[in-house]
This record gives sequence, structure tokens and C-alpha cells, in this order.
Amino acid sequence: MRLLMVLVGMAVLGAWWLNRRGETAPSQEQIPTQQSRVAESAAASAPRYRLSPLAEAPKWSELDAWQNAFTRQEFEGDLTRYFTCSERWRDFFEFSDDHVMIVESVLEPNRKYRLNFAKPGEEKKVERKGLSRVDRVQQDPAQCLRGLHIAIDAGHLGGEWAQMEERWFTIGNGKPVTEGDMTLYVARLLKPMLEAHGAQVSLVRERTQPITQDRPAGLLSQVRAQQPALATPMDQWKAAESLFYRTSEIRARATYVNQNLKPDLVLCLHFNAVAWGDPANPQLVDENHLHILLHGAYTDDELSYDDQRYEMTRKILQKTIHEEAAVAAVRAEFDTRAQRRRSSVSVGKKSVSQSFV
Repeated sequence: MRLLMVLVGMAVLGAWWLNRRGETAPSQEQIPTQQSRVAESAAASAPRYRLSPLAEAPKWSELDAWQNAFTRQEFEGDLTRYFTCSERWRDFFEFSDDHVMIVESVLEPNRKYRLNFAKPGEEKKVERKGLSRVDRVQQDPAQCLRGLHIAIDAGHLGGEWAQMEERWFTIGNGKPVTEGDMTLYVARLLKPMLEAHGAQVSLVRERTQPITQDRPAGLLSQVRAQQPALATPMDQWKAAESLFYRTSEIRARATYVNQNLKPDLVLCLHFNAVAWGDPANPQLVDENHLHILLHGAYTDDELSYDDQRYEMTRKILQKTIHEEAAVAAVRAEFDTRAQRRRSSVSVGKKSVSQSFV
């Protein structure tokens, strides 16, 4: 899932009408100025993008800070190992020894961004913001997280939104299980534990309410415009709901984390139910999984969106994937050992199966 965040609408310039035979001559205000001609020319030459729902147009020039900061081997290695799933990336990245040309817009394939590579040993140093593994090492194990700012994003919404986001179920007359409330509960448990080891901890949300200001009713017009195949009002409404809680809310959280909290590390917590049999008569399943997911593994379809290809390139250049993978590996190893200990003393109970991605 991609973090993966507000559709930018371009202003429509007013048309200036030429004087036609039999029509009144235009007033002074109606005569186009040089400024309006320049604006019209700029609008006509502005790039067109294929964007994900509610996404902003990519700002490729912001990648200039990383010019000559990577060798070709580093960039291509991370691209192919962590961030892509097939050879489809070749449609958008054209490598040479000293640079790579990246397609900025699939609608204008000749519009490309050039990223220059450095020779080995001559990479430009780019200031890092956030986690630096070496700087964060502490001598006191009890305060091993001192100086580290961690943001915990309790996934889903819960509360009154749980049924809308399909993160709700109940058995008989029992109390409903709502995944959004569960993640918030766990986040509140984790916060003091991490703080006890010296970390500064921020919760991305502290209640069962969305961060985004969007609501399904306000997104209906966009759904109708972008998904004309949805013919029935019910289908359109369901799509608007999904756009609200699955897209707009996630984008709003990402903006809040990046622009307000600015942490060193973000932990996103999620509970996801497995199939529970007959939907009309759900049953608890004696099955459990742990998945640790990192930002990467873009699908072929995701690569075809200009904003997602831009975000992927930016993520590669930030060089955080190696630290994230190291943290995830330690966490996976710890949980594996912990579960083995529990299963060894809990006779007759199934051990928890785990998947490290």
C-alpha cells in the first residue's frame, strides 16, 4: 500500500473573444494583455501527468539536490532489489554510465528528468534529515532510544467509521471487533514503553476520527468524473467512501507526519482480519500472522503513475531503505524468538506464523 497524497486542479484561463463582424468592439478590459498571453502560453506548455487519485503533480526539480550523490551501481541496485517487482522499470528509466533519464510524464514520454551519477568515491554528501543509526547509538541500554523521535500511526479509523471502512465484525450479540480501535489501543500501550527507553513518541491520531477534512459526499463529483463506469448511485457512493478513508485519509496523515511531526522513524500499525467463513455467520479463526512491510516493491501499474514513480525515485535518493530493512530484520528476529518462547511453554497452542517482507 502506498504511502503512499491532493489532486491539484489547474486554473482555467478566461477565453478572449475576437471581434467578429456585426459584434460590438471589445472593451479595454476585454483586450488580452501581454501578461495574459504569457499565462496562456505557460498553461499550454505545462506538463500533463497521469496521477493517482488525489495526488499532487510531481516536482521533479526538487530532486536536483541529489545530483551526483549516487553512483550508478548504488541507484540501480536499490531500484531493482527493493523497489521494483519486474523489468517494467525499463520503460521509464534509461541508464547510461554517468546518468539516468527518467520519464516524467507517460502522457509526454519525451519529457524526461536527468539524474547525474557520481564516480565511485566522489559522491556528493547530502544532508540527512531524520534517523542516523550511528548518531543514535547510546551507551546506556535503558536509554537506547534517547534522542529518537518516533511517530506511531494507528492504522484504520475505528469508532463510527469502522463499518464504512469494513474493519468491523461481530459474532451474535457480542461486542463488535473494530480494527481501528485495536490499533489505537496498541499505540497507546507502546508509547510509554518507548518513552521509558528515552524516545520522544508522537501519535499520528489520538482518537477515532479522521485527519482529512474530506468526506464521501464531497468526493462524489470526482468519482463520477474519473470513474464513469460506475453507473449506480450505490457504486458511486461506495467508491467515494473508499476515496475518503483509503486515499484522502492516508494522504492527510502523510502530510501531517512529514510537515508537522517530522519524526526519525514512523511505525504504522495495522490489524487485518483473515477470512472468517460465512459472512452471515462469522467465526473466529485460530490463525495468526505477523507481517513487517517496508516501502518498496512497486507494481507495474504503480510505476505507470507519474506521481508514484516520482515518489519512488525520491525514496531511493533519501537512502533510508537500508536502515529500515535493518530495523525490520531486528524486529522480525526478536518476534520470532519471542513467539518460540511462548509456544514452548503454552502446551497445545499453535505458534504464531510470521512473514518478513
